[in-house]
Amino acid sequence: MTQGLEARMRHLTETQREAVDWDTGSLLVLAGPGAGKTRVLTTRIARLLEDSQNKLFRILALAFTNRAADEMKRRVEELIPVPRDRVFLGTFHSFCAQQLRQHGSHIGIKSDFSVYGDWQDRKALYRDTLRQAQRAKINVSENDVGSLRVIDRYRSRLERPPRTSGRLRLLYDLYDQALVDNNVLDFESLILRMWELCHARPTLCKRICRVYRYWMVDEFQDMSRSQYEIL
Repeated sequence: MTQGLEARMRHLTETQREAVDWDTGSLLVLAGPGAGKTRVLTTRIARLLEDSQNKLFRILALAFTNRAADEMKRRVEELIPVPRDRVFLGTFHSFCAQQLRQHGSHIGIKSDFSVYGDWQDRKALYRDTLRQAQRAKINVSENDVGSLRVIDRYRSRLERPPRTSGRLRLLYDLYDQALVDNNVLDFESLILRMWELCHARPTLCKRICRVYRYWMVDEFQDMSRSQYEIL
């Protein structure tokens, strides 16, 4: 055991040590702010790497922001050298983007897609789409750009507007097609398309689970419904 990991293990409480040593099956670490949840998670990653040298499986560790993911990486690297081929430590969106670039062709996604994370970029794309639709005599207006937040709420629930919401369903489909036509995914559609890929190719899901034997999520309580469905 590396000196950093050995020292960290000595300073864990009995309950924290139990979580770090946990091997098979689901485990929820529940504690208040500053109680060491992330410390437990990163120490567990280091312990699993230490105990499984020369093994082929990978570890998947997910955070909700790039800043949190970078902090987790730093903490793990303080304990043990991290082989790049053993751990994916990043956000839900970066993991989905990686998988979609590798396997998205199964559902018609090109591997060189761009990711629009900025609200203004997405709004500009949607407004341009509405203008084109108007020129094609489709009953929409540039003022409908405000519906983008409503569209996002449906996408975050992995849903389309009901057929009874005819106009909103039309706007939803226009925005969705604009992303396809421009080879773009936004943050919501990274999750949505990954979910679609999982359902379209269940054998791929099985392969991912074989490759990533351990899945860990920091700040699990902040997970959206769509992120939970991916898990």
